[in-house]
Amino acid sequence: MEIQNNNNHPNGGDVVRHPSRLVSRGGDKRLTESRFATLNVGGGMEEKLNEVLQMMDERKIDILCVNETKRKGCDTTLHGTYTAYWSGVPSSDRACQGVGVVLSARMAECVREFECVNSRLMWIRLKVGMMRIFLVGVYAPVDRGASISQRVRDERQIFWDELREVLKVCKSNERLVLLGDFNGWVGIKRDGFEKVLGMYGDERVNDNGRSVLEICQEWNLCVTNTMFDHKRIHLYTREAENVRKSMIDFVIVDERIRKNVIDSRVYRGSGIHSDHFLVMCRLSGLFKGWRQRPRTVTADLKRIKVENLQEEGVNDEYRSRLKTEFNGMDEISETEQLWNSFKNKVVSVASEVCGVRKRHKGKKEKNVWWDKEVQEAVCKKKKLWLDWLATRANQRNHTASFDKISEAKKDYRRMKVLVKELVDRKKDEQKDKMEERLSQDFQTNIKFFWKSVRLARGNTQNSELKSIKDKNGRLVNEEECILERWKEYFESLFDKEKASTSILELNESIENVSENEDSISMDKIVKALKGMKSGKAAGYDRVSVEMLKAGQGIVASPKIYNHIPLEIKSATGKRGFVNKLKAKLMSEAYYSVDEFFDGMHS
Repeated sequence: MEIQNNNNHPNGGDVVRHPSRLVSRGGDKRLTESRFATLNVGGGMEEKLNEVLQMMDERKIDILCVNETKRKGCDTTLHGTYTAYWSGVPSSDRACQGVGVVLSARMAECVREFECVNSRLMWIRLKVGMMRIFLVGVYAPVDRGASISQRVRDERQIFWDELREVLKVCKSNERLVLLGDFNGWVGIKRDGFEKVLGMYGDERVNDNGRSVLEICQEWNLCVTNTMFDHKRIHLYTREAENVRKSMIDFVIVDERIRKNVIDSRVYRGSGIHSDHFLVMCRLSGLFKGWRQRPRTVTADLKRIKVENLQEEGVNDEYRSRLKTEFNGMDEISETEQLWNSFKNKVVSVASEVCGVRKRHKGKKEKNVWWDKEVQEAVCKKKKLWLDWLATRANQRNHTASFDKISEAKKDYRRMKVLVKELVDRKKDEQKDKMEERLSQDFQTNIKFFWKSVRLARGNTQNSELKSIKDKNGRLVNEEECILERWKEYFESLFDKEKASTSILELNESIENVSENEDSISMDKIVKALKGMKSGKAAGYDRVSVEMLKAGQGIVASPKIYNHIPLEIKSATGKRGFVNKLKAKLMSEAYYSVDEFFDGMHS
């Protein structure tokens, strides 16, 4: 492929650069700073996902590694502007363990490759600006000391061997970053590990911690948590009742980007109910040094809510408005003017009566149950969580009694139960509304039905093609034979002689039908409208089948369809839906209706 030289472009070479590099030189500090974090959510991500995303928004986190997700299978999901990669247990096993990585919009654009190794390991290859990063999400087995069985020791050793195999995938020009719950005490600065450890943290060491230090020494890595002097509460990453505080969640980076680390510490006010705290590392310079490229701003897409036409009151108002707007259209004689007037009146009336909804490209709406009431309850729960933490801190300073700690704890737990009950109730209400909507009229809601089915199935289905039939109808399983069969199939599709012959025959059939049919009656138009499939996307004209069906006799004017000449065009082109409808009305002479309509779609 020939690469064009863009050095003479008015914006320099930025027109061909990756979006991750397009940051103003010397501009906003936030643009040049990246934030990597890790959090053990403790108890699964099913009910905590919205809270985690909200936390990422508040903390401006670019990459978050989450542990103990308890998700099944390997999957990639979109949540608003965030992209999540999940690595869990097989679908046949009990939901446990699990590791995931959630990326912000600008980091998601930097992903080059990823692999879900198992329920405890996954890696993602990124190119951030001019720097290549090899990110590893880790969730190590628990180290319970010398009292564990030999089987548990073997499982733990297998994990560290697998981690070493994953690190071998990293290339020499890539910077390693390890995030996650390592379940190990690494201690503080010790002989032999001066480059790996800092002077701050927990002095204890266990087997998992020794394995972490050995890997760091082998791959020239450093544990950022131990490099900065903070309060003790901002160093310990886990704090459970009746259990000694510990430092087991780490952000480990390559020695070559150690100079880019601004800070690394614990943030206790995340509000995610877990005995682990958020650990965040701030790095500078990953996006630094690239000029801003002017971006072309595209307008938000607006979709007309045609599903509201199923309501009786809305449907009556729609017909009444159309009848008023269509007065005087019989006087128009020019084809172009007639079509533009028809299209604009239908779209404007439908927009005003049904309403429109903005569709942001690349974004996805949050769950319907995550409404204002739930968000307010979650905010109250987070406030009580912070009050509890503050009371415990005051007790250590002898400024708060045990009664105050107990009261703050009860308030938080009571609010936690109320929030869970509220979320369950909202989910049940949403489920009831969906079932009611599906049961009202299945045919008009068929698109919504299949959307619900896909949502229930999830996106984890394997779409790999295992076998295919050859031209004789026999199954072919070998990869080479499958590729050869696809080659034959496409060659037959693009056979010029056959294609030109079929087009000539189609044109002759249309001309013959046009000579016999001078005009189309109202009954035929209404019948054809009823036979058209609902739920199809509107073209650039924004006129959908639902609008025509709801208008029925008002939009089914023989003058409009007889006045516009028959030209088979794309449904998204000008006069596309009118031509398609007219072709369908006249298709019975040479095709079945369904066969012709399906052919038009393809």
